[in-house]
Amino acid sequence: MHRFPKNKAGGAQGGVVLVWTVFAVFVIMGSSIVTASLSRTANVRAQLAVDQAIAEAQSHAAAQAGTAYVAEALRLGAEPNATGSFVVDGQTLSYAITRETAATQSQDASGLIRIRSVFRVVGEGSSGRVTRQTRQLVQASVIPIFQFAIFYENDLEFYNPAPWEIRGRVHTNSDIFLKTWNHLTFDTNYLRAAGRVFGTEPFSTYGPLPPQLAPNIRRWVPNPFDPLESVDYSPLATLEDYNALGVVSSGGLDSNFAGHDIDGDGDFTGSGELLPFLPGTLADFSPLDPAVGSTSTLQTSEHGVTALQAPALSDISAFVPDAAGDYSYDPVADSYVPVAAGTGTHTKGDFNSKAGLVIESFSDGSWKAFDELGAEITADLAGVVTKSTIFDRRQAGASSTSLDQWEVDMAALALTPHFPANGLLYMTGQGAGPGTDVKAFTVKNAAELPAGLALVSPDSIYLQGDFNTILPKPASAMADAVNLLSNSWDNTKAPGSALPAATATEYNVSIIAGDVESNSSTFAGGPHNLPRRHEDWRGVPETLTGSIVCPFRSRYATGDFQVGSDYYLPPNRFWAYDERNNTDTNLPPFTPTIVEVRATASWTAQP
Repeated sequence: MHRFPKNKAGGAQGGVVLVWTVFAVFVIMGSSIVTASLSRTANVRAQLAVDQAIAEAQSHAAAQAGTAYVAEALRLGAEPNATGSFVVDGQTLSYAITRETAATQSQDASGLIRIRSVFRVVGEGSSGRVTRQTRQLVQASVIPIFQFAIFYENDLEFYNPAPWEIRGRVHTNSDIFLKTWNHLTFDTNYLRAAGRVFGTEPFSTYGPLPPQLAPNIRRWVPNPFDPLESVDYSPLATLEDYNALGVVSSGGLDSNFAGHDIDGDGDFTGSGELLPFLPGTLADFSPLDPAVGSTSTLQTSEHGVTALQAPALSDISAFVPDAAGDYSYDPVADSYVPVAAGTGTHTKGDFNSKAGLVIESFSDGSWKAFDELGAEITADLAGVVTKSTIFDRRQAGASSTSLDQWEVDMAALALTPHFPANGLLYMTGQGAGPGTDVKAFTVKNAAELPAGLALVSPDSIYLQGDFNTILPKPASAMADAVNLLSNSWDNTKAPGSALPAATATEYNVSIIAGDVESNSSTFAGGPHNLPRRHEDWRGVPETLTGSIVCPFRSRYATGDFQVGSDYYLPPNRFWAYDERNNTDTNLPPFTPTIVEVRATASWTAQP
């Protein structure tokens, strides 16, 4: 048996203390280890929560980017790619896209064609060891834009003395101003503003006006193009109408009208009382027969109308900025020239890249033509394109300078093998700018077209004489500005001289063009002046069948709208919406589309 030596200090008691000391150290060490372990666990859990939040946020962002890409691809008429990626703060996020249903065509309550598809969009994000996916079912609707008699991105201003009956859908993504002193009739079931409606002029400084006439708006019917549908109109009460009743308003029955409640009980049902704007429009412009429905023809943001995405100006630009593009501007050649892939500053715009025929002019007056493969065919079109000048007072302003003009003879083009097989003729001028630096492309001898045609230019297009009147084909003109010249135009108009006399002319064409913004001193002209004129049209019929679309402000053709002097004098307008546009197979080639996308279901999960 082992004994502790008695001659050591503390004897056996010291040994016990030592044992307990060692034991305490181990307890303390164990407690520290447990504490550290718990701390590490908490840190791991906290970091895991952070990683999960980051991964989920990234996956949401990726899914939204994929959805936006679906909209952009469909807008350009392309099938979305199966995968895609984008970089955020140096990290690459990805998404995958699967088509769930084939495209199907349907019509909504207003008769608009919608081509619907459903896609599955999966966005993925990761942080640390955590990966998350956000999965969305996305319904996409493609709406061809030439289904509207009138479509405006900005304010739609019916501030005019011209009698006008509009048969077809009318939409603006902004406000409508309805102050006319001649007859204005909307024969449609679709008069929409994503903003508000005002019974006033855009600005109050245009001077004294004649008494206003109330616009007539057709009560809603399922199909206003059906001759068997009932035709009932109601006037949109004006400021003068309400003044005659002793009712205070700023513009009649418009978005500012809060109603006329004589007894103050809030129900507007008493004798002589008038409903506020929202219920007032439902009462005035819904079907007379309640069994047909309670939808109003006139609707605004108060009714839930939202903006429709309009075609962008970049769609018609010859070249668009791209940090990894295939083209760069060469100041010596005064044009964009191809460079090594990915090293340039620009890429071709959508229409320019798809055109079956491109006509390009240069600052020295020369021009070139290219076929759909990019091969130069200038010599083949020597009898088709002619260089000259044209006087445009609106662009000249106070000067007497004419614009450079390239005339394109469509009858001569039809005799060559170069009429664009895909129906897209693109015309662009290098060195374009505002004022008299605008480049003009005049299309003439186009009464008969060989096939459907889209004329597109980032500059100004002038349609000279009857256009597409012999066995009309689906046709459009899309440009910074579209101008109408009559059959009698001979290009002799000069500064300060009498306006050339116009003669009766007919145009079967849908138009996309820019306008200028109204201000306190100058009116933009309104939709009836969106196609610009340069002659004395007084008493002369101008017949236009198609669609009028204004999705942007003009970039180059920014001269102020004016009537009289040597600008122009207005025609007797006989305009009609082209009802053939109600069928998608009859639309002009390369008709731009509005795309609406919405997620019908969305959830986040692990891969």
